[in-house]
Amino acid sequence: MVPLDLWGRGYSDNPKELPHDTRLFCSAMLLALASSELCWTGSSRFALVGYSLGGGIAAEFMSFFPYLVSRLILIAPSGLVRTKHVSKFSKLLYSNGVLPEPLLEQIVKKRLKGQPSVVVALKETPNMTTETPTEQDTSINHERLLFDGNVGPPSEFAASDVVAFMSSIRHGPIHSQQPRWRVLREKLNVQKKANQQQKQGANIESAYVLIICGDDDPFVIRDEIFEDAREVLGLKNIELRSCSAGHELPMTNSTEVVEMIKTFLCAA
Repeated sequence: MVPLDLWGRGYSDNPKELPHDTRLFCSAMLLALASSELCWTGSSRFALVGYSLGGGIAAEFMSFFPYLVSRLILIAPSGLVRTKHVSKFSKLLYSNGVLPEPLLEQIVKKRLKGQPSVVVALKETPNMTTETPTEQDTSINHERLLFDGNVGPPSEFAASDVVAFMSSIRHGPIHSQQPRWRVLREKLNVQKKANQQQKQGANIESAYVLIICGDDDPFVIRDEIFEDAREVLGLKNIELRSCSAGHELPMTNSTEVVEMIKTFLCAA
């Protein structure tokens, strides 16, 4: 198993001059594979697991390198999150050129630490303070969505962490990735047809993608993700599962999630 630490997180360096987008994420994954002493290509293809933002990244990676990945497991994935859930304030906070970048970094850092900085920092900005309660109540909290592997945000952040985080929000595969997922569907269909021919016409019905969502996830809405995934990936390519949990389901329901993954991989 190779766990991947995204650049700009923890002790990983942050290439500030580059946007944290699919190109950078895929490069990090390829470098991680190349650094391993094990063979991860050819007949030694691997199953790829992604959680939250990692799910969106994993789906993008497989769409570009389908013959490296045998099965794809997405847990509460980004990528198909509908933009209607994002408040005007979040759009402003992660915009470019509207407010000074140092101010935005300061606000985001305080939000990541759980401090109520938003109203204080922007209370004199016209037409902006009314958005804050709406976002808290009904809109996606980007800070929570991108803390993959943590139930709550860390207490301290380096400046590079905040810059990397903001770049991931702006450029990462969070919303409107349907076109790329449709490319993945096409490549999955080609791969499935090739496998059928290789096995002398055997009917291979097992899915290539497992999507697991929490029933009570306020950020990655289960019914919306399932509906959109069926449309862009096709019913025969995916298996959909859910459990009674929120966005932190890999931690709160770890045994249940592991059993779902094991069942899926064993059926392949």
